[in-house]
Amino acid sequence: MTPALIREIAASERCTIHEDGTILFPDPWGRAALSIAIEDAFGLDDIPEDEAAQCVSVDDWTALVERMR
Repeated sequence: MTPALIREIAASERCTIHEDGTILFPDPWGRAALSIAIEDAFGLDDIPEDEAAQCVSVDDWTALVERMR
């Protein structure tokens, strides 16, 4: 469920998701917007900026969410 929800959130933030799960952001603030949307959706505390910067795919974001839960 988590990867599907992250894909849905990324799409709602106007991100492009490639077949391999790589996420391309629509603008320079896209990663921050996705991070905030994921925090809200999963009830997480603030995602550290340096950790979010390392997330380039749906799998990366999924692993981060699992670690922070």
